[in-house]
Amino acid sequence: MNAPTPEPCAEVGEVWPRDGRIRIVGDFHGLADPESGRWYLLSAVRGTDIRVHHELKVEGGRFEVSVPLADFVPVDPGHSPSGDGMKWDLYAVPEDRPDSDAEGRMRLGRRLDDIRDKKKVMVFPAQEVEDDGVRMRVRPVYTAREDLSIDCTPGTSGSSGKESP
Repeated sequence: MNAPTPEPCAEVGEVWPRDGRIRIVGDFHGLADPESGRWYLLSAVRGTDIRVHHELKVEGGRFEVSVPLADFVPVDPGHSPSGDGMKWDLYAVPEDRPDSDAEGRMRLGRRLDDIRDKKKVMVFPAQEVEDDGVRMRVRPVYTAREDLSIDCTPGTSGSSGKESP
């Protein structure tokens, strides 16, 4: 039997949005030795060059990361491509290619289960955070392609930009 070799992937198993953080736990699949080097979570704002890195804890092919919500608040809220919020796409990247635009990075997602249309089925609570006068609602979401992203929209109890003096 000649089954195709599956592409390596970073399969999300758990998402915990609480206590001012988003914790993500998952497994690497299709990698010979994921523990052979350090790995990072690359969070990239769609349509911009904004990137943030957090080290992934990797043990036995399982990865984990906990990101403070403030790290998803834009330094310049006017830099949002849509003007009313931004979407962060999440990737696992090896330490030797932390700024990779394509090769070597793996999109975090949940594809190896039988749950379809996760965007509507797996709905996570939003948390509000304020950082340097910018208030945002931050929520993990699954995309139509079963990838995990982070939605950031202006918060409800403050302005989406810096407060006036």
